[in-house]
Amino acid sequence: MRNAKKRLVLLGALVAAGAALYVGPQCWIGGPFRIQRTVTEDVSTEQLAHCSQIMNLTFPPSARPLGLCATYGMDDVLQLKVEMSRNELQQFIEASPFAGAELGRNQIQVYGDSDLRWWNVDELDPYEGKDGQEAFLSEQTSLPNAEVLNILIDVRRDDIVIVYLEWFET
Repeated sequence: MRNAKKRLVLLGALVAAGAALYVGPQCWIGGPFRIQRTVTEDVSTEQLAHCSQIMNLTFPPSARPLGLCATYGMDDVLQLKVEMSRNELQQFIEASPFAGAELGRNQIQVYGDSDLRWWNVDELDPYEGKDGQEAFLSEQTSLPNAEVLNILIDVRRDDIVIVYLEWFET
């Protein structure tokens, strides 16, 4: 009983001090606010539509979501990985907040997350493209209401592209 009481006092002290504490696969608590993180590789049609609305994107018919991580807290973050036909990529970009932007070829605007096995951007090597071409394109754009959207497009395959999207509030 005495050890349990000590643990409870220590837990209370950590939370009061603002330290974050991991309490499960989908939730963190800490300090004066709560952070909830939901991760899925089985992205529903409703979840994709929600991301489309928030990110101001229209996904082509071939879009197949491969993973979604939604983190809600002081600043919300959405990380979405989508596969789509390479033939639909240009139209997707032209109808997006990235229209008219020069997608960077040697900079990565989306970064890895070791907690998400499907969010494997760290494995992309910019020099692994075919025939001297880049392996990916990347850019960042500002959205209304102090929001930001990052994109990284894996262009190593001829038939499909893998699009990593990261939306967050600032």
